[in-house]
Amino acid sequence: MFSALVTHSGACHADDLFTAALLWVLAPEAALVRTRDDAVIAQHANDGGIVFDVGMIYDHAQRRYDHHQPGRALRADPVEGMDIPYSAFGLIWRHYGHAYIRAILPGFAGDIDALAQQVDRRFVQRIDMGDNGTIPPSEGGLNHPLSITRLLETFAPDFDAPSGEEDAQFRLAASVAGAILANKVRTIAADQRAFTLARAAVRARTHPQWAELPTGMPYLGAVKIEKATDLLYVLMPGRDGTEWQISAVRDPQGPMGCRRPFPAAWAGLRGADLAAATGVEDAVFCHMGRFLAVARSRAGALALLTLALAEASPDAPTHTLA
Repeated sequence: MFSALVTHSGACHADDLFTAALLWVLAPEAALVRTRDDAVIAQHANDGGIVFDVGMIYDHAQRRYDHHQPGRALRADPVEGMDIPYSAFGLIWRHYGHAYIRAILPGFAGDIDALAQQVDRRFVQRIDMGDNGTIPPSEGGLNHPLSITRLLETFAPDFDAPSGEEDAQFRLAASVAGAILANKVRTIAADQRAFTLARAAVRARTHPQWAELPTGMPYLGAVKIEKATDLLYVLMPGRDGTEWQISAVRDPQGPMGCRRPFPAAWAGLRGADLAAATGVEDAVFCHMGRFLAVARSRAGALALLTLALAEASPDAPTHTLA
């Protein structure tokens, strides 16, 4: 697809590393060229290379994707109320994100546009923010020394390292960035599938205060979009099929961080102690935080759920998601 990946020499940054990682998935045999020489850059661009984060040109037709020039591309952010400049990674995702998703998720049958937009919103834009120094207050963690951006920068060779190490360190850092990117895309795709399943379960519930999921999965987005303000608990089988869990629907404004936590008398009890307190023989566990209870069977979990619903606790009013 590309004969060479051309970027700047010197220190590596998150945006050029994630860009290289993405492009190597599409063109695994492409050579790495790190230079700031305009003539070399132009030659490789003319010979089928792709240029990013260097060269002062953004032109998709020429396969050139820099963001340092005057008049650089911006994306409006209605949530933060500020314009976010693209980094090289954002520009590459804009044009090649779909191809990357198809390459790493060959069986993906969902809405690829929606997935690409979610990856951009939840991941790519944050790399853009960190690289450009345009960081809204809500994203202050991007400056943390343990942020992905800062950790990737530690792959740069030491100031007194022998010459010739930069390219090797760049490839190593890009392999790390590639694993992060692939797993981020995979988990966001999984979130989309979970949202669809959880939304169907919330809609199909036969009792306004609890719903049953086919397996453990994120569900709060579905609860919110369905405006299921009465939903207190979610029932689901454990991953290995040997236990059933009941989750108290989270609410930061509610008691113990839930719309209705499990009864205080259950907190921290296990096995025989929880069975004695509830009368449910196969009760396994109730978390000290009172947001999770477990039984060995669906019937046992339903019995715990029924008891929790029946208990009118003065410290556990029903709340809605923020």
